[in-house]
Amino acid sequence: MDKGFRACTGGGFAITNKVKLNFRFHNPNEVEETADYIMKIFVEVNKEKLERILQKNVGGKVYQTAKVESHSE
Repeated sequence: MDKGFRACTGGGFAITNKVKLNFRFHNPNEVEETADYIMKIFVEVNKEKLERILQKNVGGKVYQTAKVESHSE
């Protein structure tokens, strides 16, 4: 077996030691385009959380977050 892993019942593996993971990406896009795409993902993922915070902090008034538009299009 690989170092850092031990067999579990049911055929799975459990990590017993810290395993350092290395990820490498080939990204053919421009840096600005990639940053814009990642920003859109973060905004979309956190939209509901942001709306709850805004509603709480402005006395319950309902505000909708603006749609994020790309400048690179």
